[in-house]
Amino acid sequence: MRIGFLWPADGLNEAEYLNFLPDILNFHVQRFDAGTETENLVPEVLSAYADPDNLALAALKLSQIKPDIFASGDHAACIIAGLDGERAMAQAVHEATNISCMTIGKAIIDALTFINAERISVFSPYTKDITSQLIKSLKLSGFSVTGQISKSADTEEEIGGKEPEYWWISLIELIELSVIKPDAILVAGGGVNFASLIERFEAETGVPVITAPGALIWATVKQLGLKTSKPGLGRLFRARATNAMERIASLQSSGTKTFALTDKPPVFVAGSGVHLIDENGRAFIDFASGSGTSALGHGHPAIQSAINSQINCGITHLGPHFHAPIQANLYNQLTKLLPKQLSRFHPAVSGSEATEVAIKAAMHATGNKKFISFSGGYHGRTFGALSVSGARGKNDTLGPFKPETLILPFPLSLDLGQQAANKITSDLAGVIIEPIQATGGLNKANFEALSTLAAAARAKSVPLIFDEVFTGFGRTGSLFAFNHYELVPDLLIMGKSFGGGMPAGLLAGTDEILGNWSRGVQTSTFQLHPVAAATSNAFLKVFCEENILENCKLVESWCRQEFSSLENKPHVRELKGIGAFWVLEIDDPQQAKLFRQKALNNGLLTWECGVEGRGIGLVPPLTVKSRHIKEAKKILELAFAT
Repeated sequence: MRIGFLWPADGLNEAEYLNFLPDILNFHVQRFDAGTETENLVPEVLSAYADPDNLALAALKLSQIKPDIFASGDHAACIIAGLDGERAMAQAVHEATNISCMTIGKAIIDALTFINAERISVFSPYTKDITSQLIKSLKLSGFSVTGQISKSADTEEEIGGKEPEYWWISLIELIELSVIKPDAILVAGGGVNFASLIERFEAETGVPVITAPGALIWATVKQLGLKTSKPGLGRLFRARATNAMERIASLQSSGTKTFALTDKPPVFVAGSGVHLIDENGRAFIDFASGSGTSALGHGHPAIQSAINSQINCGITHLGPHFHAPIQANLYNQLTKLLPKQLSRFHPAVSGSEATEVAIKAAMHATGNKKFISFSGGYHGRTFGALSVSGARGKNDTLGPFKPETLILPFPLSLDLGQQAANKITSDLAGVIIEPIQATGGLNKANFEALSTLAAAARAKSVPLIFDEVFTGFGRTGSLFAFNHYELVPDLLIMGKSFGGGMPAGLLAGTDEILGNWSRGVQTSTFQLHPVAAATSNAFLKVFCEENILENCKLVESWCRQEFSSLENKPHVRELKGIGAFWVLEIDDPQQAKLFRQKALNNGLLTWECGVEGRGIGLVPPLTVKSRHIKEAKKILELAFAT
């Protein structure tokens, strides 16, 4: 099928309309001159373009290619024509060509009706007189207008040349000026470029956005009987709610965590920044970040661009024997960030698999098979990673575990560190520890204790393995948690945020350990998948170029300021925090679950951690703003109050 677009001669509107157009549709354009001396946005020019005969003549020229429908894309002309004049325009095209024509004013009314919007705020790039005529038509169609802004542009050049960010401030201002929070914002004008920010704006404000180009494309596609949904373009283009969770509940293994917090978890269909949007259009503040994975938030343009670029080159996967340039680029970036001792890399699919690699690498390097790890430590749920974990949960019944692991008290004090150091013998394959425990509930190893333990391991030539799957890349306010301790491990396990939102894990280590084991001894089919390498590369680039680490330090101060008052709430035992990682420790696991359920019901995602799930983890994207932290605090206060 194909659309025949009828556009005025100024030639400035095309790009924004095409942002909404489905890939399956072809289109053809007929630009027409209404015989005016200028193209200025004044009534006499717009009236000429709204002349039904002029539009019909343009349609006749394009009718030779037999489009399935015409779409008239001049919003200002439709406004001047009014409801009756716009109907006359569509009728003239139909009579001349026997092909129906969708006009932009009708499309807007259909779109607003579709999303059940009654109270509308209007943003117009046009003069107040033109905007007043638009508002009159909206009111005649049954809508109430709660607020308006007119930018009084005289030409399309003043509109079409602006970047989307230019309009953002005015749209926020429009919501603030509105007498009542609107059901939707109407962005008038075919030349306003805002498609790329609609999803983010709706997530941030909770107010749907209907743009003139978006409405025209949506209504035209709908008229053709085709699917109107298209991701990333807001509520109007979002797929309708499904029974996805019912199917998941009936078909998915009960061993997953899907229903651990609630029997009816939201199903998310879109995301932008710190927000996720469920299939009912409700926005949630995400302070779980995919268990610490979505460090740049959702829908980050650099991540999406990296995915598209890698897929578009035709290489989605190569297996473990062959590589793509993006993987070499990633290794190069890492060498600039990591201490020079960590000069070798072994790819993996996830943090758990990277832990498995670390276990095997240490065993191969030493010839030994026993490990020391620590209570509360979590290193993954695959069997080797589980064996060296101090926190095994309900899997603790699966023993005996291999490799054999001595689990010692986590070194919260110098005495505990010394006791652990005394247990380190030369027959060990390795000592594995999270310098700052994540799943354990944000437990920080004592500085002197960890130094003592590390010195003992080095003295016995036992590899020191740091698991920084969760704490790596800024989560604690430093690049890695080990930076707080002025130590460098022999093996460093990475994952989660490292993948930029895609499954990726990596083991970094010394040349002595990772440069000397036999070729092919440790491999997996999807290790550092090219697409995951692309997103990892993009993540590191953004992390460095946009100085995300500095924002993490700001996040720590904002969280400390906002969350400190929560420590006095009922059942709260302690507030712990560092960087963009905060935990409210609750005195009872059932109360912790109840508070998390209430927070979820009010639009805040939190992360389960701590012994028996006693911790309410607050793990926002590293790009979070202070206003989001304030919003999260309000929701938590409501959860505790009720």
